[in-house]
Amino acid sequence: MTGALNRINIEGRNGRQLREKWHGGARSYLGPQPLQDFQTFFTVTGPGSPSVLTNMLPSIEQHVEWIDRCISDLRKSGKTEIEAEVVAEDNWVDHVNETAELSAPLGVLILNSKGPMSLANQGFSCRTLEDSPVM
Repeated sequence: MTGALNRINIEGRNGRQLREKWHGGARSYLGPQPLQDFQTFFTVTGPGSPSVLTNMLPSIEQHVEWIDRCISDLRKSGKTEIEAEVVAEDNWVDHVNETAELSAPLGVLILNSKGPMSLANQGFSCRTLEDSPVM
């Protein structure tokens, strides 16, 4: 989920690179919300959003509409930047991981060339389940 974004030279406040921030795993707040040190950097269907478990077109539409409303509200209030606080990111990542863990007992699996994978790992980043039957 982070590969494409990590290949771009995305630079935040004080020259911090996005790939540096995500070195220990992707972080976000509410999916599209800007990250700490990456003010006004919005992602559509990014890490921590439910997009991989939904019909992508409505998810993209919802994210774009949310971003549009957020930018409109910023302009109306005379502000030019928005970013999440670290505690908000931490709470969102915890929520995403807790929610994803619920998929394992339900057998929510996707298949790739290496076999079945659970959605229950670090913001839907997937881990291979060696003993899971192929369905």
